[in-house]
Amino acid sequence: MDWSTLTPWIVVSLNASRVEELVDWTEAELYQYAEESFHALGRGLLLIVQYDDSTALVANQGLYPVPALHIVTIYAAADGVTLQPAEVDEVEALDDDYEEAAGVAAPTRWIGNASGLNYLRVYPPKNAAGVLTLIFQMRPPDMPVPATGQPLELKMPAPIGDYLAAKALEKARRRQGDGQMLDAAQAFSTLGQIFERAAAAYWGSGS
Repeated sequence: MDWSTLTPWIVVSLNASRVEELVDWTEAELYQYAEESFHALGRGLLLIVQYDDSTALVANQGLYPVPALHIVTIYAAADGVTLQPAEVDEVEALDDDYEEAAGVAAPTRWIGNASGLNYLRVYPPKNAAGVLTLIFQMRPPDMPVPATGQPLELKMPAPIGDYLAAKALEKARRRQGDGQMLDAAQAFSTLGQIFERAAAAYWGSGS
């Protein structure tokens, strides 16, 4: 998806022929509106699911940071062996001293709420080096305004761009000021809702 290809449609819908002629909004604001909607959509749907095997298991270490932009873990494995998801209270019922558990050859569980949202615990810890594999829901990336003449390309299906354009126009037309047009904002909102229902059916709900 190349966001820059959608800019002409957005600008024309805001009564200008090019970005420089916008009166009531800046290009940065339009990017911000789209980015807010992109992040909200990514939290609500399994829009971006990432496979990651970059985390090295360290002998007798249980706690590991999750990858950047991680929202929620879907699957975890130690050296290719599936780990069962668990919560702290479940593991505590099995082992009061689970945080100090001795290392084993084959861990059996992963705990997603062991130490805040940015860490995952492997239980019991592995007693030798290995590889932690994760499949997780990922937060969509930011949408910074690119340098003049440069595209902003995101690895997303093209309809996502149409949705973000509609949401940017909705927010622009809803903002209080001379450019406010609530009937237009509602029309763009309805268009966005149609996409959201279709996207939820296709990708499924996220966290």
